[in-house]
Amino acid sequence: MKAVSTRSAWQALVAHQPHMGNAHLRDLFAADPERGTRWTVEAAGLYLDYSKNRIDGETMGLLAALARDRGLPEHIAAMFRGEAINTTEQRAVLAQNMPALMGLLAVWNSNFLGAGTQAVLPYAQYLSRFPAYLQQLTMESNGKHVPLDGQPVGCETSPIVWGEPGTNGQHSFYQLLHQGTRLVPCDFIGFGHSLNPMGTDGSRADSQHDLLMANLFAQSEALAFGKTASEVRVEGVEEALVPHRVFEGNRPSNTILARQLTPHALGALVALYEHSVFTQGVIWGIDYFDQWGVELGKVLAERTAAELADTGNPALAHDSSTNALIQRYRQLREERP
Repeated sequence: MKAVSTRSAWQALVAHQPHMGNAHLRDLFAADPERGTRWTVEAAGLYLDYSKNRIDGETMGLLAALARDRGLPEHIAAMFRGEAINTTEQRAVLAQNMPALMGLLAVWNSNFLGAGTQAVLPYAQYLSRFPAYLQQLTMESNGKHVPLDGQPVGCETSPIVWGEPGTNGQHSFYQLLHQGTRLVPCDFIGFGHSLNPMGTDGSRADSQHDLLMANLFAQSEALAFGKTASEVRVEGVEEALVPHRVFEGNRPSNTILARQLTPHALGALVALYEHSVFTQGVIWGIDYFDQWGVELGKVLAERTAAELADTGNPALAHDSSTNALIQRYRQLREERP
């Protein structure tokens, strides 16, 4: 079987990449006043705005062609066998399929724009462990270098997934997101209502939640559009500081909104990311269910645990580093705290 990176549908995206890789989101939005509402989709109570990705109609058409070439509609139908699935109208299957869109955008950002990580940024404290869940889902499922045919996959697979809730992250790593040298696509997640509303007068006003969401919208806007040197100079900033106050922008992001963090909304989010991971695995042709990478460490740990439990301190036959570390641990274990 041909590696995915050698297929014509993949090569068409390689040829297209310089066009969009050099495009700026400022220009894409200026050329299309309806972009912010056109590149959106709704499903299961979720609203996805993916307009702040470096894409155009041709990009999405080529990604859809890659999906068809890799048999994504057939895989979707097989997964839901027995239900009425439309696999003939590609717009219905792909262009309005939120998980497929997110999966294809992840492939685009990782394989064609060179992004090695994906940040998930929920503006809800109750989702503080959601990025960690997505680490397991994404990296254990798609962190493979060999596809189903046993040959080298020939391209990057799972991105490194990480993140923190809302404003906590703003004061730790958003500096790198905005002005660092690494491209980090971001998923922002927000809700129309807080589970702990601050308003007590019976009105719908919740200034604290409004402020939280204002930060979400501001961060995605700043990542996309940045701030030019001309805009900095207009503010009267000292010339020596101008380069430090410039934000290049053009950092891709998705924004996902729901009415409130209910059990249904949480389930929809989990399903969204699970099927996005499924889409990516289909494109790369890998088995997203096995986890052989976890097994080797477990096997070695059993051997090492037996050596540590043996009070006779048996001779070690690991590499020199592991031997030295075990010996140091034995020494530390004998010392009083």
